[in-house]
Amino acid sequence: MDRHQSRFLLVTGEDGKLLGVVTARDLLRVFLRPDAAIKTEISRDVLSRYLGTNPALVEVDVTDGVVRLTGELERRSMLAAALRAVRAVDGVIDVESQLGFAIDDIRLPYGSGQLETVGSPVARRRLA
Repeated sequence: MDRHQSRFLLVTGEDGKLLGVVTARDLLRVFLRPDAAIKTEISRDVLSRYLGTNPALVEVDVTDGVVRLTGELERRSMLAAALRAVRAVDGVIDVESQLGFAIDDIRLPYGSGQLETVGSPVARRRLA
């Protein structure tokens, strides 16, 4: 659209019939979401509903669509899922993560049936 200085694109079906018109605004709308809306969706939908974690454990900062996550998740296995889910939120341009975890549920210590724990506030609360 930019190269041809066009304000819209025609959308056609396989048979060549006109299905609709797409404007630059339509294409860019996903990147034009307010940072506050992105932050709310991450806290409410990703952290609380999808991961089932307490959103108070994770600081979510969004600036111009770039999400910065700091804090701690309960389990190491949640890290990859959290980053994938945050990247999938409409309007997210990039994700910077400084997330830690309380319990390493991916790697068991040699010769132990217990999960490896990290001396973190979440681990201490869970073990108390």
